[in-house]
Amino acid sequence: MLEKISHSGIKDYLKCPLLFYYRHVLGIRVAERPIPLVFGGAIHKAVELYEKNGDDPLEVFEDNFEPDKIDYFDRFGRELSTRQADDVYETNLENGFRLLDHFVEERETGILKDYEVVSTERYFRRRLRHPITHDRVKVRWMTGIVDFILEDGRFGDYKTSGKTYKQATVDESLQPTMYYLWYYLTYRRLPKSFVYIVFLKRRKTNPIQVLETHRTLTQLGELVDLINEIAVKVEKKQFKRSHGEKAYCDCFRYEKLLNV
Repeated sequence: MLEKISHSGIKDYLKCPLLFYYRHVLGIRVAERPIPLVFGGAIHKAVELYEKNGDDPLEVFEDNFEPDKIDYFDRFGRELSTRQADDVYETNLENGFRLLDHFVEERETGILKDYEVVSTERYFRRRLRHPITHDRVKVRWMTGIVDFILEDGRFGDYKTSGKTYKQATVDESLQPTMYYLWYYLTYRRLPKSFVYIVFLKRRKTNPIQVLETHRTLTQLGELVDLINEIAVKVEKKQFKRSHGEKAYCDCFRYEKLLNV
């Protein structure tokens, strides 16, 4: 029986069952720190501590966006020279300061001024049940982290992105559905909405994007049905690669690591 699952686990299995096997069955972690990952983590921590403690987000960002925490490679996987790495770091540092300055302005007087955050980084581990039939699910637990919960019943996630989010994509995303399910199973009611607050790295003006999305009880039931389907396939050890050798997938990185 599959013990637990998160929205990223569902995404991994749908993308490539072999990738799911490496990440969620064997539990292998690839120790790489690309600059987008470190940048996004530093932005996330800065916003979290600003909301939780009133900390200066620029100072928190700089403390967490340290040069020695980053692996410097271009998009083709080639290592950057020292000069190139320095230039990339400084550009991203300035970009982070710009985004966080704008975020604080929006929280104080702009589109986020009414977002009263009552909880940050809410980790959950919830026993799964079907929201409609109340039947047990073939996976014991659902897990995840909710970035923020608002006083008015909305909750959501922070994202950093080089591209503008589309409403249609957000409305079809697994993450809000998964978190809606957690909220419903915990509070016995549907939340007001799920909110994405997106930090747009390439936009010079209005770089904070806010999108809201909703889910129905029927959609939550459909997600649980999908989880059951994945659990059955995992029990049957169906971990075949779902793409060709030329397709991009992180499963190749794990195979290289394991010398498969």
